[in-house]
Amino acid sequence: MQPEVEVNPFLNVPIEEDVYEENPFLNSTVIEEDVDEENPFLILKEGEQETAPSITNYTQDDLVNNDELFNPIRDFISLRHGTQAVEGKDRETIVDRFMNNRRGVASGNSVYGIGELDFLREIRGDENANVVTGKAYQIYEDMANVFSSETSASEKFEGVKDYARSIIVDPLNLVGFGTAKFVGGGAIRVASNFAKKEALKAMAKEGAKKSATKITIRKAGEKAMSSALVKAGSESTSKAVTKAATLQALNGQGLKKLKTTGALRELGVQAGFDSIVSVGMEYGYQSGLVQTGVQEDVNRWSLGLAFVGVSVMSGLQAASILKRSTDIELPSIAVKIPEAKDVNILGKFSKSLNDYAGKKAPVKGSWEQAVKKGRKLEDIDSEFFVDMLLGIGDNEDGVTYLKGLSQIAYEEGLTYTKRSKTDKYSNWVVDLIKQSDPQEVKSFAKAWEKVTGVKIKDIDSMGIEEFANKFADKMNASARVLNAASQGAKKNGISIDDYTNQQFLNDALGLGMMTSSKATDGTNKIVQSTLNLLPEKTSESLVSTQNRVIRLIVTHPSTSALNLTGWGMLSGLGSAVDVSTALLQGGASAFKKAAGQLDEGVDPWRVSREILKANANRIKLTLNPDMTYDSYKSLLELRGDDLSKLSNIIAGGVEDTSKILTNSSLSPSAQLIGAKTDDVIDFMQLLSLTKGVDGFTKSQEMIYQLDKNLRVAFDKPFNDFYTDPAAAKLVRTKEYRALEAKALETTLERISSKSYKGNDNLGKVAGFFEDVRNVPGLGLLMPFGRFFNGTVDTVVQNTPISFVAKSLAGKYKDKSFAELTSRSMLTLGAAYALTQTEYENRKKGLAIDQMINPNTGEIQTVQYSYPLSHLKYGARAWSYILNGEEIPQEVKEKIGKDIGLKSFTRNFESTSDDIVKIFNSAFDPNGDAFMRSLTRTGGLIGSQLISGATRPLEPINFAVGFATGSNGELIDRKQGNSFMNKSMRYFDEISGLLIGTEDVPQSMQAAGGPVFLQASKILGSRPVRLSSTERVMNIMGKEPYKLNAASAITKKAPEAANKYNTYMFLAIEEGSQELLDLGFSTWSPKKQELKWKDLVNQKKQVAETMLYVDNSDANDTAGIMYELASKYSFKKIDKALDSMSETTKEELKFEDLSVEQLYTLRDWLSTADTRSLLD
Repeated sequence: MQPEVEVNPFLNVPIEEDVYEENPFLNSTVIEEDVDEENPFLILKEGEQETAPSITNYTQDDLVNNDELFNPIRDFISLRHGTQAVEGKDRETIVDRFMNNRRGVASGNSVYGIGELDFLREIRGDENANVVTGKAYQIYEDMANVFSSETSASEKFEGVKDYARSIIVDPLNLVGFGTAKFVGGGAIRVASNFAKKEALKAMAKEGAKKSATKITIRKAGEKAMSSALVKAGSESTSKAVTKAATLQALNGQGLKKLKTTGALRELGVQAGFDSIVSVGMEYGYQSGLVQTGVQEDVNRWSLGLAFVGVSVMSGLQAASILKRSTDIELPSIAVKIPEAKDVNILGKFSKSLNDYAGKKAPVKGSWEQAVKKGRKLEDIDSEFFVDMLLGIGDNEDGVTYLKGLSQIAYEEGLTYTKRSKTDKYSNWVVDLIKQSDPQEVKSFAKAWEKVTGVKIKDIDSMGIEEFANKFADKMNASARVLNAASQGAKKNGISIDDYTNQQFLNDALGLGMMTSSKATDGTNKIVQSTLNLLPEKTSESLVSTQNRVIRLIVTHPSTSALNLTGWGMLSGLGSAVDVSTALLQGGASAFKKAAGQLDEGVDPWRVSREILKANANRIKLTLNPDMTYDSYKSLLELRGDDLSKLSNIIAGGVEDTSKILTNSSLSPSAQLIGAKTDDVIDFMQLLSLTKGVDGFTKSQEMIYQLDKNLRVAFDKPFNDFYTDPAAAKLVRTKEYRALEAKALETTLERISSKSYKGNDNLGKVAGFFEDVRNVPGLGLLMPFGRFFNGTVDTVVQNTPISFVAKSLAGKYKDKSFAELTSRSMLTLGAAYALTQTEYENRKKGLAIDQMINPNTGEIQTVQYSYPLSHLKYGARAWSYILNGEEIPQEVKEKIGKDIGLKSFTRNFESTSDDIVKIFNSAFDPNGDAFMRSLTRTGGLIGSQLISGATRPLEPINFAVGFATGSNGELIDRKQGNSFMNKSMRYFDEISGLLIGTEDVPQSMQAAGGPVFLQASKILGSRPVRLSSTERVMNIMGKEPYKLNAASAITKKAPEAANKYNTYMFLAIEEGSQELLDLGFSTWSPKKQELKWKDLVNQKKQVAETMLYVDNSDANDTAGIMYELASKYSFKKIDKALDSMSETTKEELKFEDLSVEQLYTLRDWLSTADTRSLLD
């Protein structure tokens, strides 16, 4: 009997028996007759449709129309993303969500990839779930390639769009400032499939030959794959080379850049980082195929392609470096600001004085008097110093006999602007003299002697500093010289009217572009008083250590991702406000123009046009983050002192301790240790994308804001302004500084780092919130004051409350009513648009902080995604009001807890409660209560310190967990050593690998069941898989955690509480699903509450019974512990244990009691009242 012809699913063509024994690309032995162990997903025999569809070369449209393909996909999406992803959705939507999932993972998108690994880890022990997943995976693997002849034009477009979106929105790409991963990640799956199929076709062709052997077949595959790889990379690299050559020809500098250390380092770091990410994502992708039975082992060729693809195609990154010189100007290079030391002003004046002697110009009488008397420099009449400052000339014929210092400064491009509030022109001139060559004092003396014939006394021993100071004394002592200084100031100052139209400045002023809110400096008095209680060195040491821990808390990809999305929303809202405000302003100006209220020639729409151009240019900035960042760094170099705030703070309002210089009271060795620690933190922030996000958001926002302001005020875009010949003078004008200060303030506001300190009452409260982070211990519990203040300000300025704040409280002086109106309209409009979605979401059982991802149908929490969370919470509350419903009390509490004051003081409130208990229990004869409260408070702060300092290790911790095959279960941290469990939460997998771990049970939730770790959260994605019970509670506005065992029980008997949660979930889940099936979401709130209470009371009894029955053997304490913890307070239990200890003569602790001792304790407690009566 001839063997059946088998089908290779990667080629969709029959393969003859004995063509080859081993497929080196799959690492699996195949094509053997009578092999019953074959994986049905890998090699399908005819007629085996029960495991996978038999049709081949199908496309996305076929997935929609063919039940054999569609049904497994629908089952997978329901399993993977939840029932809401398929309920009420048409076939096209479900297939689109499937393709978004698979293409997102296949393209190497880090969020999709890590999220899929989380899912696969959760279903690892569920055979049915793996089968469902495997069928869907196989269907995708067997699809025709996007660019094959079977796919239609629309399908090709859809495929390219999905891949492109996955690549572009990958946070690792957005922050990496490179394109290497675009090639190595996005194209990697397309290239990998292409190369794999080409290789297998070549192997099949070679195998058909009679002379074929295993070696020749393998070599044919290797050759084909290599050719495919070269072909996949050649187009990109050839384009890059062509572009590089063109740029080189244009400016002659391109290739030189690639030779610089910085460029080579950038390429190396980017390529290395991208290679690791690409290989990791590819390995995770294939691991999923192996787990679900699609293939037997990880394909080493695809891993190699993932690595080599990044290296071969990194020519695009080189091209991007070459391109940098042509896009956005670098202000520090474009603006040629002369420096006084290069001008050597005293030397030039000495030369002018020397020339004056040769012109036979008349020597003034006062000079002759000085000559006759032979005075010292300081004794010379003021007239000489006036001439030295202003020069000597004949105003009638325009002849200049002597160039004064002011004339020389003017000709050399040195301009005077106040450098501080107390600065004067005379100070500036003196500084110019001091920066001259010291030898020029002698040159001056010789020139003076040449003019007058007399030598000034003591001038030979005079240094440049002394000479300048004597000049300063003379200027300040004489009214005549001061008047001359006033004339000089006008000459060396800048008239803004020479460079821009006053109307343009008025436009900028009207839009608030030249008005900044002034935050006060200094530490809040309450905070400072607290710090003064400690010795200076102790205080500084504790504060600096604590601030470094706070830096480490935000050193995490998750925080970076949230900062990136938060900035994106705030900045997007800002752009929309800019445009709408400009249109409102333009409309008002057009009306005034028609009414004859505007001057002739004024263009009413100019402002609107320039702001629209600035927003169009913003797209260019986003698409070229490299050059935008370089321009931003160049701007800091040019304007460092004025923009230092940007360098000294990290997104989110966290001070960068490595950038702040203070007059430290610490010893040099302590300061050195601190500096070394900062270096380590800097490196960790580089790896965790903290630095990348910080640089990206600051550079994008600052350059956009400055470009917009310059367009309005000077009618010049960013590049034109800084390349203007007068730019060196313009950047020193007060008008420019005002525009720059406003751009700086707006940038800090967008990255949630603006300070709101002030001298009024609100400012003092804001200052306390910002400075409390410097109080040792307390700062760890309330570390993000600037961020919190920013969230409050965002709510106020984007709602009608801002009108009251501006009109009655004098706030928002830097914002016009037009801008505040635009903000309110846009924000309220967005919230209103969300209300219907929020109504539907709560009927589907989504909590207030949860939303459905439109691309996948997956539920995600946005609890920490500011400002989206604020907008969403407002829309949810509004959805109740608009539908005539009362907002549930628990929803109100949730809003206050997540976005109100409690979001800032949550940890502090918990600790302050314990502090009160410490004081109360200190006077209680029962010492255990005192020690317990003291231990809990110290433990909370201590564990916060350790976990905060080690938070950057969490990504590595997840990687170790995946590599070691961890099941991803989240342990119940309240059991065992709670302090250690909480302290080690970010490196428990690492420590377990090194020293082993204590066996702690998985955390269980009464409403949600078993809890798993979420690796995807490290990139800001927090998917949620709701149980039926959670949906029911969400519909009522109840928080699911409140179904757990009471907190008192959890504190006293955490093991028993966790077991109770397990039994409660098993008991109630089915009943919750029945409520949903009966239309629970359509019932009145009163009916819902009644039915829910009945269900909970009934299932609670079941859970408690199960707890007692399943934990009834001789050594199991869970049942009796739960009973005692439910009935009696800690105080009563401690009192009873003290009495028992006196009797037994041994110290007894509740958590250490045996079953017999627990029953004795129960008897003791139950008879306590009776015994007290007998006593």
